[in-house]
Amino acid sequence: MEMKPGEKLGPYEILAPLGEGGMGQVWKARDTRLDRIVAIKTSAAQFSERFEREARSVAALNHPNICQLYDVGPDYLVMEFVEGTPIAPPDSPRKLLDMAVQMSEGLAAAHAAGIVHRDLKPDNILITSDGRVKILDFGLAKAALSKIGSEDATIAAPANLTDPGTTLGTIAYMSPEQARGQSDLTAQSDQFSLGLVLYELAAGKKAFQRGSGAETMVAIIREDAEPLPASLPAPFRWIVERLLAKEPAERYDSTRDLYRELRQVRDRLSESVSTGATAAALPSRFAWQEALLGAAIVAGLATGVWMWGRSGIPDLPSWRVTPLTAYAGNEEMPAISPDGNQVAFVWNGERQDNLDIYVKRIGDDTAPLRITRDDAKDFAPCWSPDGGRIAFLRQRLQGSELVVGSSLGGDERTMATLQYRPSNSGVYSTISWSPDGRFVAAPDGSRIVRVDLESREVHPLTAQLPGGFYDMMPSYAPDGSALAFSRGTNLAARQVWIQKLDRRGNSSGNPTRITEASDSFVGIAWLADRRSVLTSRGFPGSFLEMLRVPLDGGVSQVVPVDSIAVWYPSYNGRRRRLVYQRRWLDLDILRISLDKPDEAPTPVIASTHLDFALDVSPDGKRLIFGSTRNGRSGIWRAQRDGTNQILLASSELGPVGSPRWSPDGKWGVFDGGLNGASNIYAVSADGGTPKRLTSTAADESRPSVSPDGKWVYFNSSASGHSDIWRQPWDGGTQSQVTRGGGADATPSADGKWVYYGKAGGLWRVPPEGGRETKILDEITRGYWTLAGDRVYYLRLEGQRSSVVEYQPSSGQSRVAYRFPFALDPVYTVSAIGVSLATREVFVQHRARLESDLALVENFR
Repeated sequence: MEMKPGEKLGPYEILAPLGEGGMGQVWKARDTRLDRIVAIKTSAAQFSERFEREARSVAALNHPNICQLYDVGPDYLVMEFVEGTPIAPPDSPRKLLDMAVQMSEGLAAAHAAGIVHRDLKPDNILITSDGRVKILDFGLAKAALSKIGSEDATIAAPANLTDPGTTLGTIAYMSPEQARGQSDLTAQSDQFSLGLVLYELAAGKKAFQRGSGAETMVAIIREDAEPLPASLPAPFRWIVERLLAKEPAERYDSTRDLYRELRQVRDRLSESVSTGATAAALPSRFAWQEALLGAAIVAGLATGVWMWGRSGIPDLPSWRVTPLTAYAGNEEMPAISPDGNQVAFVWNGERQDNLDIYVKRIGDDTAPLRITRDDAKDFAPCWSPDGGRIAFLRQRLQGSELVVGSSLGGDERTMATLQYRPSNSGVYSTISWSPDGRFVAAPDGSRIVRVDLESREVHPLTAQLPGGFYDMMPSYAPDGSALAFSRGTNLAARQVWIQKLDRRGNSSGNPTRITEASDSFVGIAWLADRRSVLTSRGFPGSFLEMLRVPLDGGVSQVVPVDSIAVWYPSYNGRRRRLVYQRRWLDLDILRISLDKPDEAPTPVIASTHLDFALDVSPDGKRLIFGSTRNGRSGIWRAQRDGTNQILLASSELGPVGSPRWSPDGKWGVFDGGLNGASNIYAVSADGGTPKRLTSTAADESRPSVSPDGKWVYFNSSASGHSDIWRQPWDGGTQSQVTRGGGADATPSADGKWVYYGKAGGLWRVPPEGGRETKILDEITRGYWTLAGDRVYYLRLEGQRSSVVEYQPSSGQSRVAYRFPFALDPVYTVSAIGVSLATREVFVQHRARLESDLALVENFR
């Protein structure tokens, strides 16, 4: 449509041409009714009814990062007039992250409204003079397709895709599904295009630019982009890599999650600058590393929270990080030899049938040497100072045996029987050989002991602890003058302590705590200077980062060696070699129908991290669950089909978990806490600041609420071991309900009983305490819940795993559902919720567990 300044198009007065758009010409105009400056896009053809209908749905979008569509005429569109310049590579990481946050926020708002852009590219993104990002033409590619047919002007390819040097336009920003010609594009297609835009802004070049349009399309579908420069912030690189995944399912489930992740990275970078790191303006778009002087590189999970390290960590490029193993199954708990040339580790073998000890020579690609062959689980290897022997633990029914054998295999001798049995979380304690060769330190009950390898006497190094506290992860200092270990009530609430030792290897004085906040500390290794230790900190099974902890009480430092969970560091100062376990665990939540026992479960909560500890609302419409998708444990809410996922509470309260609904569905209660103790909290189902319900020094966890909403029940260590206690909802005096132990209190719907688990069975007790009665023996490794007057629990029997319905009044049981696959006995704990309103069962399922070993050269 040809127009001239001064002409009118309906109520709009044409002022000046702005350029050519995908649909036609673009004009600056004035709305004579509102005296408002607008932009008008004209079309040579009249719009169809479908185009107008879809365009008006786009007009409903109102977001500061989206260019507003005001009006739709018969052959023109009226849009917000944006004075700005096309987005271009910025001169600092902070500016790039700010752009990325704004773009993702605009995309998330549109995707939440069901609108996909389909033509995201730098030409459709403007930056205003005040730094505001504006996305243009949102959703109009789909609308234009309905108008024009196969010749979609906004995404049309050049006439000859094989012409070298042809301007590729939008082709360079297509997703693989677009390049294949799919029409049912989702939000994940826009995410890929955003990844291409971010890649270009960061690298100064297109990710898949080739000599012709056809070659570019093939590259988008089949090839991987070159890695972004290592000098870029690591979390940003991981996010872009995920956005550029070829399969939509491997990108973000929700663009809102992408927005949150980018915002967290940006804010962490801002925090590091505000606390003293220098981030001066950069001389060019490629000189990113200068902005990071004084601030260490970020470490964390691709979908997690990252912390910027403090000064003192060497530059990552000076380290050489290489895979050490990549065998079938899981390789765990590495221990580097005294000469730094070999690594002993735990492996479940090529058939994944049993945990044994293996030894691998660094730099040798031949198969590892198998050291143990016992049918029991062998774990926690450590080397003798001369490298000739290996000590390890062998799991038995009632505890563990400390065994010493040759580092070439055989010649095994059992040195002691210890009261240590690993928890079902998959986290095992390490052991440590003293530098003088006389002792091995190991966990025994709640304490750390040393075993004299000559006399086989067992002598305590730490005291037996009350109230559910226990010690594990012992590690001798290089000179034998001290022992580091972790102490706490559970794996997510521990601290690192140091026990000084005298010349005879006995404890000298009381131990000293060297970490303030409680967390998971998995493995401890001393550095050669004996002034600090390395440990892995985070949430077991998912987010763990390596931490350098000084013994003098100074600031701990994040050591950015990897992008996923790091466990069990082992260090050799002579060779400056560090080995560690790389572990990735993915737990999802599945839904099954009690009315359709032959149907396979349906995933409803399926991020790439831990989604666990679920509960179903009383009306059956919503789920509350724990998740580590933000890098640390958080409490989330979602609809029963997994949609509308909202973060209710995060780990500012320390590790959080065990969420339950209140009977009225207005509150979620959960446990969480810092500094070694867990307390009970409540958060509104609509979100907001959690309120603390309990405040004692005891470890309180796994809460539930009485049917009348007046009482909160929970586990407590106040009696010296785990019992059920209760407290009024509004606060007040706590009272003990059980006297002989118990956990996971669940009040019955009629208010007559409190059900709980103890010693492999299901028990019940009156709400105020009294006679405790065992009603079911079969609950062993699985978990259970109440629904109406029935108990539902998981029966774990390999390929015959099932959901069992039990009626306490009659004592009768029946299999309500049989799984078509095995349930994992470790990760199904606290993983069942039942809604009789919808006749559905929700269970936690382990989707994936991978574990390999990595080597860092030149670590110091």
